[in-house]
Amino acid sequence: LVAPGSSLFPQSQILRGEIAVGRAHQRFEDGSLPGIDGIILDANLAWRMSGLTSLLFTAKSDIGESTLAGSGGGLSQTVGAELRHAFRRDVIGTAGVTLSKQDYEGIALNERSITGLAGLEYFVNREVTLFGRYQHIDFESTDMARNYNADEVRVGVRVRR
Repeated sequence: LVAPGSSLFPQSQILRGEIAVGRAHQRFEDGSLPGIDGIILDANLAWRMSGLTSLLFTAKSDIGESTLAGSGGGLSQTVGAELRHAFRRDVIGTAGVTLSKQDYEGIALNERSITGLAGLEYFVNREVTLFGRYQHIDFESTDMARNYNADEVRVGVRVRR
């Protein structure tokens, strides 16, 4: 067992992680809205596979709010994995996938999404980074009118001072 808010493998150069676990309980003053209960989690585990490659696993759950009639919100859960590789000292590639779900209390609505991403960063120097990123989202809901697919491309410059 791990204590809430614990660091995992604090002395390791290969594995690093943190985990926080708790229980959430939310009740509304408006008695017509159902309460929300659940285990909440915030965890990550980084695995340095080599000097050039690392893999990050994440898991998170929380209570999300809603503006939908009959529901004050629900428990949201997300898990993901991201692979980072240094092709060169100044060129880093990233690929990842995230799975999310939101189950609303009080109404028959459940939402799921899968997000895939690929990116590339070029470190011009310590202050300037050029980046490009592609992301695809596949969103599904028990309300078919809410389903969608989306593609996003971002290209930019990041300046740090």
